[in-house]
Amino acid sequence: MTFAGYNKQRITVDFYKIDLHNVFRLFGEISNLNIVVDEGVAGSLTLALNDVPWDFALDIILNLKDLQKEERFNTIVISPKSKSFTWPERALDNVEFKSDIKIEQAEQAADGGLKISKRLEVPETVVEAKKLIHQANLSERKGDFATAITLYEEAFVKWSDNINLAKRIAALCLVNVEQNAKAVHYARTTLKLSPGDSDAALQAAIGLARMKRTTEAKEFFDMSVAGDKPSSEALSSYSSFCEEQLDFNCSLSQLKRHEELHGDTLDTMLSKARIYDKQSKQDLAAKEYRTILLSGYELPPDLARYVKGRAALAGR
Repeated sequence: MTFAGYNKQRITVDFYKIDLHNVFRLFGEISNLNIVVDEGVAGSLTLALNDVPWDFALDIILNLKDLQKEERFNTIVISPKSKSFTWPERALDNVEFKSDIKIEQAEQAADGGLKISKRLEVPETVVEAKKLIHQANLSERKGDFATAITLYEEAFVKWSDNINLAKRIAALCLVNVEQNAKAVHYARTTLKLSPGDSDAALQAAIGLARMKRTTEAKEFFDMSVAGDKPSSEALSSYSSFCEEQLDFNCSLSQLKRHEELHGDTLDTMLSKARIYDKQSKQDLAAKEYRTILLSGYELPPDLARYVKGRAALAGR
């Protein structure tokens, strides 16, 4: 079937009593154009079209609902035919810009078109949450972390399944304001939403370790390194925790795994040498200090003197 004058991407749509504003938001997602809808546009739509150009489908809807479109500057303005429209020099008044649409099920058609089988409008609470997140980002950039956390928390109340948002709050609490209990709370919340999330497990482990809740901390550290390739941060943090608990075998085990997966760093080599010292294994410690001197890592003067002194203890 040919569509004279219509050559845009083909789509299949099945609308049943869907709000017109949601319909036009969807066309914005499909076309990658800005869709501006006049506040006078209202009503719902029931329509099923199979394998048609999206601009053809849009024109059908406009004709059905006695609407018109004006296209300019990568933007389509939709308004009632009874209302005249003049492009302004600055801002558009009395209009609503498109917001996000979540396409739950989409598949590529054989001819390259997009077949959409189900759509879900972003809830108003999520829109409000995004505004709060934007404000929080600005506060965070200014270094006002307390305000940023408060705004992020308000956003999370409105968007309570946002895993990244929960982890962001936990990270700020750990790194910037040292609110360990709150960090643990949001890390646990993340794990409820995403069981097995290694980043959240590490956040919980660090917070609990700082609170001296060692048994719980160890459980979360174990979770943070449970995958095939745990992060460098998880392995090095777990090693430091084990060293603090005088569990040197555990600490060395994490450092060995770090070396296998991510290679050595100056910190991991220093940790290994330090543990050998604590175990009174001076030869092994001195050997590790020699390795540090030959590693090519730049050492601060005081640390360089200390490492050279410890390396000199090895038997020749």
